[in-house]
Amino acid sequence: MRSSVILLIAVAAPLAGNSGASLGRFLLYDSAGAILWSGAYLMLGYVFSEQLETVVDYASRLGSGLLFLVAGLFALWIVWKYIQRRRFVRELDIARITPEELRDRIEAGEDLFIVDLRTGMDTGSGAIRGAVRMSTEDLRARRDEIPRDREIILFCT
Repeated sequence: MRSSVILLIAVAAPLAGNSGASLGRFLLYDSAGAILWSGAYLMLGYVFSEQLETVVDYASRLGSGLLFLVAGLFALWIVWKYIQRRRFVRELDIARITPEELRDRIEAGEDLFIVDLRTGMDTGSGAIRGAVRMSTEDLRARRDEIPRDREIILFCT
């Protein structure tokens, strides 16, 4: 949740500028969002203030045991996030193919369906033999042209 909020904060201003929103309108909505966000936490603190005092009282009675428990849970969470990240990176590595590997597979006669997504400026020495040329914007519109019974390779730079 937290990382998605940070990502949203990072892209809010560029998106507002790209959509043509005026500075005043952006500041109005941004301020309203900040007030709602902080107001929600202030309201929760006010409504549950007595319960929070009870929790703090119990925590102070537990002493360092609670600190070790929270630190241990935090360490487990960090390890879990690290494992998730490693899995994700490994999946990305598996899903990639180098131009040399593609050339070798074409020369070996493998039954591949290659979609060349490079623009005119990216093609360099030329097109890939047997590849279907289309832009990334056309992928959705022309999806019926892509067979589902063969391995599909999207080639881009």
